[in-house]
Amino acid sequence: MCHINAGAQRRQNRARVLLQGHQCRRSADQLVHRKSYLSALFRSLEAEGHIPSLEDPVIKYKAIMAGGAYNKATIRNVLQVSSGITFSEDYQKDKSDINRMGRVHAIDKKMGDFAADLTKTFAPPGQI
Repeated sequence: MCHINAGAQRRQNRARVLLQGHQCRRSADQLVHRKSYLSALFRSLEAEGHIPSLEDPVIKYKAIMAGGAYNKATIRNVLQVSSGITFSEDYQKDKSDINRMGRVHAIDKKMGDFAADLTKTFAPPGQI
């Protein structure tokens, strides 16, 4: 399971470790840059009033996620990778979350539907 700590440097180091030896050899830097870009975008949306608060629950904007693992997570929790959601990154197991997500992406299905199916958490949002 992937339990990524807060802090950009720690996330980047953890991402590098997770990607070593796996089929998916995308740059860990790309992952960190994408997260940084999304965080900046959401902060801009908040500053411009398009999103009232990053403390809003994810389900306010994506109702399909209500009742699942994202039920109590805020936008800020997700952007800071502190949602507490259990996500298996075992590339060797066909039914791991990372492989299921890859298949969803490959056949051009909605990621929101995939995320809504995640139901397990290992910690309360914002506690890690």
